[in-house]
Amino acid sequence: MRVLLMSDTKQRSTGLDRALEEIGHTVVARITTSDDLGAWAGASHPEVIVVSVDAPKPAILDQIGQVNRERPCPVVMFAGNSGSGATRAAVKAGISAYIVNGFGRERLRPILEIAVTRFAELQGLKRELHKTKSALAERKLVDRAKGMLMKHHGLAEDDAYKALRKMAMDRNWNMAEAARNVIAMTELLPRR
Repeated sequence: MRVLLMSDTKQRSTGLDRALEEIGHTVVARITTSDDLGAWAGASHPEVIVVSVDAPKPAILDQIGQVNRERPCPVVMFAGNSGSGATRAAVKAGISAYIVNGFGRERLRPILEIAVTRFAELQGLKRELHKTKSALAERKLVDRAKGMLMKHHGLAEDDAYKALRKMAMDRNWNMAEAARNVIAMTELLPRR
């Protein structure tokens, strides 16, 4: 995998860098915690981001959160120690794996594999949630448009649905587009 490595000390970076390359990954960028993670992630297109720090500082977590909003990818954080609430803040920032007290070469491969797998599953759940929310919003639009057709044209519910469906088919629209147009046009009509 293509790895972007962020570290707060050169010593941490060097050991982790070697361990990543020993297990077959390519470190495409090595940056410090004072660098702009977003810019580096945009330029190097990593498949995973590995962060090694003494403790996760809010500024680092903010950068990780921003990267995950703009170009989501798995993030593994190795922290020397963990303060109160650090785990919760790390998860909120979008960190896929949060490991305290070092990485251990023998554990590095499974940690990365689990982080990538969990990230993929979470992304799938997010897509499914978005799809479900969109379908619900479209259903509400269709129901509202049907109600307007029933009220303004005295149609039965089934007839209002058929009229909406015919409009969509005639204009090569989906039902939500037809519903939006019916709602827009009906709102222009004078109130009865």
